Parts: sequence; C-alpha cells; structure tokens
Amino acid sequence: APGHARDRPEEVLWSSAQESFKRAQYREARRKFAEFVRQYRNDALFTDALFYQGLCDMRLNQENQALNAWEQVLRLEITRKPKSRAWLLTMEQLTLFYGQKGREEDRKKALRQILAEFPDDPVTVRLHVLAAEERLKAADYAGALAYYRAVEGQLTGQDRKNLDLAAAMTSTGARSPRALLEAADENLGKNNVDQAVV
Repeated sequence: APGHARDRPEEVLWSSAQESFKRAQYREARRKFAEFVRQYRNDALFTDALFYQGLCDMRLNQENQALNAWEQVLRLEITRKPKSRAWLLTMEQLTLFYGQKGREEDRKKALRQILAEFPDDPVTVRLHVLAAEERLKAADYAGALAYYRAVEGQLTGQDRKNLDLAAAMTSTGARSPRALLEAADENLGKNNVDQAVV
C-alpha cells in the first residue's frame, strides 16, 4: 500500500541491491549500490551502500575501486562517535586485504583502530585471532602473542592454548614448539624441574 516505508524508491533499490548481492550477482549489485550512493546521499544507509559497493568491487577483482569506496566510508566517519557498523565492516575487509597482501604494519594499525572502537565485538576478536594464527604459522611468536593479548579476555578453548604457546615460545626464545619441548625434556632429564615447566 502507498505510504509504507518499503514502497519508498530508496527502500526498493536497497532491497534489490541486497538480493543481487546475496545471489552473488556482484556486477548487478554494484550497479544498484552505486545508484543508491548517487541518489540517496542523506539516507541512513548511505555509508552501508558505499561499503557494499566496495565489497562488490573486491569480489569483481576491482581492488582500487573497492579501496576508494572504503576510503570514502572512513572519511565520512572520521568525526563520528560511536563508529557505525559500516565502518567496522569496512575496517574488517581492509584488515583481511592487508593480511592477504602481507602488509603487516597496515594490518596492525587497522586492528588497533578496530579494538579502540569495538573492543568487545566478535568481529574484533575474530580478526585478532586470525592475525595471531598467521603470525604463529610464520613462527613470529611475539607478534602472535601481541594479537592474542589484545583480546585475551574473550579467548576460549584452542585460542587460549595458542596464546599460552605463543607466551611460552616468546619467554623462552625457542624457535619452534619442538625446540621448546626438547629443552623442557632435557631440563627434566637433568632434574631441573623449575626450568622444565613452561
């Protein structure tokens, strides 16, 4: 019926863009999100549309266009407190992008910003754990430990065990878990129990 919110042209366009995105029709979805951005600059969903436009670009391997759209989201949010969900999702994608490209300093900076704005969000924890796991695989135990410690209060299960491993590796200076175990075993053999316990 006329007058309902969902009949507004911007709502129809937004829903249509979301549907195209869900069906992995990224070119079509991108066109619709870009149209939304052009036509509805003052709409509450404007930054969300910019984020999704960038996400479509990334899925279409248009990295520069994606980064440009996400840069616009970040610029629009510079003075906003608290930051929006679109900002968090943008920062999440940028963090993943930096990780894939081996841009560790950019990833560290992005994660610090995310942690400052959304310290308890599951996205924040997941991104820190992912970065920590990658550092563990690269035998950068101090780097892994720093990422784990940033979200230590929200770690459970295997992530907590990995934090403990990274802490042990960092404090002993061992180059691998195997070296750590061999040193502990050697100390036990010498009856040096204090040094054997990690």
